[in-house]
Amino acid sequence: MVSATSGVAPARMRVCQRCGQIYQPTARCQKYCGRQKERGSCSWQENKEKTRIWLAEHRDEIRAYQKQWTQDNRARVRQRERVKTLAQYGISLDDYEIMLSSQNGGCAICKKEPRPGRHLDVDHDHVDGRVRGLLCLTCNAALGMIESEWLAKAM
Repeated sequence: MVSATSGVAPARMRVCQRCGQIYQPTARCQKYCGRQKERGSCSWQENKEKTRIWLAEHRDEIRAYQKQWTQDNRARVRQRERVKTLAQYGISLDDYEIMLSSQNGGCAICKKEPRPGRHLDVDHDHVDGRVRGLLCLTCNAALGMIESEWLAKAM
């Protein structure tokens, strides 16, 4: 084994920049210092604490920036939320577009196109989660009421 004073570490080992000791990096901390082990902390934890303090001191600035960014990037925010919503049903935005074109751009039941700025809802089976089609808000709500009435009568 090479000594810490030579400054050369074997493979998969590191030399601490503070104390010069050779150490094996952990999954969380790449800058572990042997001297700090006795104290039960490492630089990763120190940085975590510094970050927590900085975030607490700048909370209002961060919130103002996030609010302004959201207002400036509304289209991106809506797109990201749409992708997340579709992912809950196991479909992508491309899958949605394919389904929409196969339904000629309209609701699967009433065939009406959505109003400008709106989208069709994903109709799915609540038992097995299978996607059945795309519905307008009215048809989706009506179908939900019908299904809940049938379930209530069945019980």
